[in-house]
Parts: sequence; C-alpha cells; structure tokens
Amino acid sequence: MKIVGTVCPQCGANLKIDSEREKAFCEHCGAELLLQDEVQHIQYDNAEQAGYEFEKGRQRAQYEAQSMQNTGYYSTAQMQQPPKRKTWLWVLGWIFFFPAPVMVLIWRKKNTWDIKVKIAVTALFWILLFTIGQFNDRNSNTRSYNDRSNVSVTDNRTPDTTSSGDQSGVVDNRNTTTDNKTSNNDAPAVTVSESDFDVKGYLYEQKTGSVTSYSIYYLVITNHSQAAVRISGNATAKDSSGNSIGADSTSVEVLGPEETTITQFFFDEVGDIDKVDYQLSYDTKTYFYPVLSNLEMKQTMNDKNVTISLTNNGSIAAEFVEAYALFFNADNKLIHADLTYLMDSDGEIKPGASRSAQLDNYKGNYDHVEVYLRGSGSDDSAMYNQPAADVTDSDFDIKEYLFESKYGTTQYFLVIKNNSAETVEVSGNGTAFDANGNAVGAANFSIDVLGPGETSIGYFYFNEVSGVKKVDYDLQYSKETSLSPVLSNLDVQQTLNKNNIIVSVTNNGDVPAQFVQANALFFDSSNNLVGTYTTYVIDDDSEIKPGTTLSAQIDTYDESYDHVEIYFTGRCYKN
Repeated sequence: MKIVGTVCPQCGANLKIDSEREKAFCEHCGAELLLQDEVQHIQYDNAEQAGYEFEKGRQRAQYEAQSMQNTGYYSTAQMQQPPKRKTWLWVLGWIFFFPAPVMVLIWRKKNTWDIKVKIAVTALFWILLFTIGQFNDRNSNTRSYNDRSNVSVTDNRTPDTTSSGDQSGVVDNRNTTTDNKTSNNDAPAVTVSESDFDVKGYLYEQKTGSVTSYSIYYLVITNHSQAAVRISGNATAKDSSGNSIGADSTSVEVLGPEETTITQFFFDEVGDIDKVDYQLSYDTKTYFYPVLSNLEMKQTMNDKNVTISLTNNGSIAAEFVEAYALFFNADNKLIHADLTYLMDSDGEIKPGASRSAQLDNYKGNYDHVEVYLRGSGSDDSAMYNQPAADVTDSDFDIKEYLFESKYGTTQYFLVIKNNSAETVEVSGNGTAFDANGNAVGAANFSIDVLGPGETSIGYFYFNEVSGVKKVDYDLQYSKETSLSPVLSNLDVQQTLNKNNIIVSVTNNGDVPAQFVQANALFFDSSNNLVGTYTTYVIDDDSEIKPGTTLSAQIDTYDESYDHVEIYFTGRCYKN
C-alpha cells in the first residue's frame, strides 16, 4: 500500500489515499475519485513531455555530430574549468616588490629632491596605489541580483503576514533589451570562465513527520559572459562528518548573456545534509536559443501564493517554461519551494502571448519570495504544435459559474457548447482577481475532446484562493486526433429525489465511452451556484460499453437548492 496526497476535485479538501486502489471517496463531501483515470492522465502527460524532450535531444545530438564532422572535431565540446590562479602571490608581489624599488628611487641619497617634495611624492604614490586597488574591487562587485527592469511586483498580503523590511519581493535578473534569437554555433568563438558566472545555493529539506522524504539543493545562476551557454553540473551531498550521503547531476539547456536561471540537485530520501559540493561546466556550443530575456513578468504576492504572469515579447516561442518560487522567512531560510510549467497545449508561450500560474506556499507566513525561470527556444518549435482547429471563440457558446467552497478554494466552471463542425480539444489558462484588481490565483483546465454539437464542462481550480471577483481567461482550440468524441452517443435520464439525484446513462454509440464523469451544479432560485458534486459513471473497465446502461447517485447534502444542471465529460481512445 502506498499512501499519497491529493486534493478532492469536488470540495477542495486535502486527502490521503491509497494509490493502489482504483477508487476512493472524499471523507468530507463523499465525492468519488477514480484513481486509475488520474494515474493515466499523469502517465500520458509525462509521456508527452518526455517525447518532446527526447525529440529535441535527438535533434541536438544530430546537429552537434554534424558540426563536429564538418570541422573534424570529435572530442567533447565541453569547456574545461580554468585552473585556480594563485592570487595571493600576485597580491604579495604587488605590495612588497613593486613599491620597494619606487621608494628606493625616491629616498636614495643621489636624489636631490627637497624633503617636502619626497614626502608629497610618496603620499601621492600610495594614494594612487590604494585608489587602483579600490577601483578594481568595485569592478569585481558590480554584478547584482536585483536587476528588476523586467519585473512588476505587487504585494497583496495582509499586513500581519509581511515583514517590516524591504518588500521588493521577487528576484528576477534578466536583461530585456534584446531578442536572443542568436546561435553560438554561427557566431565567432567566445570563451567563458567560471568567473563569468554568479552562483547562489539554497538547501531545502522536505520532511514527513520526523522522516526526510527528500532534499533539494537549488542553484541560481547568472551569466555575465557574452555567450549563450549550456550548463552541466554534478553534486555530492555530505553530512557533518564529511561522509558522502547523496549525489545527483543537473543541466540547463541554454542560458543567454545577463540571464538568470535556476537548477537543482535532487537527493531522494537524504536528510541532515551539512554541505553540498558541486562542479559546473559551461559549453558555448548550444543547440537552443535563450528566451528568458524576452519574458516580461508580473507578480503578485498573496498570503498563500505568488501569482505570476509571463508575456513573451520576443519573436520566437519560449518552450517548456518553468517557474520556481522559493519562499523564505525573515532569517532568509528557505521554508518552501514550488514549481510549475507555464505553457499552452503546444508546450510553449508563443510570441505576443501571455500565461499565468499560481505557485503555492504551504508552510505558513513567508517574508519574501524569489521567482526564477527556465526555458529555451528553437527553430523546430512548430514541429511540436498540435494542428490548430479552424474555429474561433464565436463557434462556441460559453456559460460561466463561480463557486467558492467552505474550505477556502474557488472553482470557475465553463460550460462549453461546440457549434462548429470540428472535433477539438479545448484548453485554457485563467487568472483570478480580487475586488481591488489584484491577481490572487491562476490555473489551467482542459476538455480532452469535444465533438460537433456537444456540450461539456471544465473548470479552473484556484487552490486556497477566496474572495475572487472575476476571472480572466484565454481558450485554445486544437484539432483532436487521438481521441473520439462520445458525449453525443449518451442518452441521460435523471431522477430527482429528496436527498439525491439518480442519473442513468445509456451508450447508444458503437464505441465504448471511457471515463464518463457526471458534474452536477446546484443553483438557488436566483441562479447562484451554491454547490457542486462530481462522480464517475463507469464499469470495472472504466467505460460504458455500447448498448449498456449504467446508473450513479449524486448526493445533494443540502436541500436548499432550487434546480440542478448536470454536464458530462468522456472520450474514447482511437485504436
């Protein structure tokens, strides 16, 4: 038995369930969860992403192999770390050897200068010497982690959750003046060294009770060189006795000049780490284009999350963009970290497009948060795109319903009817705003397949977000080629009882209707949404077979509702 955490899609309550079971029930509202369906979604999503990464990696390998063949260069293109310079010898030489002969020339007997002149020249010499040293010291410390020209931050937290210090909040260090569609493979050779990069490290340990589940060592890296680079790293975690207790490797596909990104070393079931030793190497032969400089970020710090919005101001798509939020207390200790992707159904943020995301903090009040991005671009981004459907928003009827549960979560339902002749997948990205216009949450949703004339439902789920007054969203329609629509084949009968509703669903089609789910919306007499309930209508094979009728019970719990609307989701995988 393996216990995992999840969230009830019905009421938003946090649940602990046995992942090896096929079904589970929410202990708060009684909603039925089909675990097999959720697992399949995870597997398909990961497989799709893995497929993207595999294809991109394959192309990069082919490109680099071709480049090496053309140049007759077959050794690893990775830059070797420069040997450490013995700086202390240079300092001693500067202090003791260079000034000595100068002082001899000034004060030797053959020098006929007046004593006052000798003192003045000596003083000027040492002033000049120290001035040069101070100038060099200032130059070596001009790299800053606080270039925020491309970041807009709003602090929307209640007063008792913020610190009394500087609340600039989110650190994001990217230069936004250029569109980085350049390839180092076509540019003159540029050399980089370890001194061209600023690196900060943060250790985070996740515990379940007294047991460490995992530890993560985050590296925040700023590129001060003139080249776009690929970064590779290897790390060893050590305990207080110096014993090696964990190891991991990491990489960053591309990081452009004056861009900042984040990467991590993951140590599974490793705790009590005293320090992490790591090595980084920088390769100036990159297949991907840097894109972080093209992304404009807006951020709102809320009590339990930071909500961000990214706009791609560049001319190429930003692919597989990840956002990492590091939450700190007043002592600058990392107390929680969250990450999420910001991308459409094609795995990218297209030029001129925007995406929003919500990064949650589950560890109480935080003092400040730092948000960092990962992402890349390539000439082949179009090959990953799903074919766009020949439809527009005008081809769909959409009804919107806002519901805030007693558990402090918000759902924004979209009931969508497809009036076009296309079979489509519908995906959306939404941002929730409070009465003051502050972004308080963000979420995605999708309807896997929707056939011509069919009506279905989806919703944005804003975790631990309340007080929502409006939701702005964008929808994307793609041609669906792997799934068949089934909703038009379903005949539904409803029986309303005092404490429940019985739905009977008959599949009149010639293909099985898989993972059919009934979504009930309860309304009062003023047509306000006052309750929701979700349940599956399926057999042991997770489907309704052709010619079969199945029934399910929807519990009302509250008799105060005036009427109910029930909408379905479902699909059939093509052979």
